[in-house]
Amino acid sequence: MLFTWTNVMWSAAISSLVSAASVTTIGLSVAGYPSATAHTLSLWYGSSIYQCMITPMHVNTEYTCVPTVIGQDCSSTDTKMLIENDSNDAAVFSVFFETDDGNTYTVGSTCISDTATLSDDYPVLVGTTTTCTVDGEAGHVFDFVCIDGDNCAPTKQVIYFDASSPNVAI
Repeated sequence: MLFTWTNVMWSAAISSLVSAASVTTIGLSVAGYPSATAHTLSLWYGSSIYQCMITPMHVNTEYTCVPTVIGQDCSSTDTKMLIENDSNDAAVFSVFFETDDGNTYTVGSTCISDTATLSDDYPVLVGTTTTCTVDGEAGHVFDFVCIDGDNCAPTKQVIYFDASSPNVAI
């Protein structure tokens, strides 16, 4: 399965959560270019959609928030986080995570399709020359994700979590 948002295709790990656990925290780590703008984090988990906001103002800092349930989505079985930053004040993230009932699910790198439309600044974020596959298409592993409406477009990006790998960074 692959989620496409504004021409960027992400595949970190794709999964289904079937338990009735509830999310206690969601968050991310800022690797560079802190932002004074609030970012919205939305998490699809089980049949619930959770949401909270963070303002990533410091580099090398982990930000967490306690989300509230904002809706239901009975059609989705994937666990995924949507990060939104509609401003031109970019932040660069290195780790994404969610915690539920004592387990933490972590994504530390992403695979972006070589055919994805990215801003000109994005190629410098490739952490390695490692190749990967996104829904049958060739891609590259990125150690960082940059989100804004200007140099790091697009403004909305999705990260998938692997529910079969609790307490393991992927």
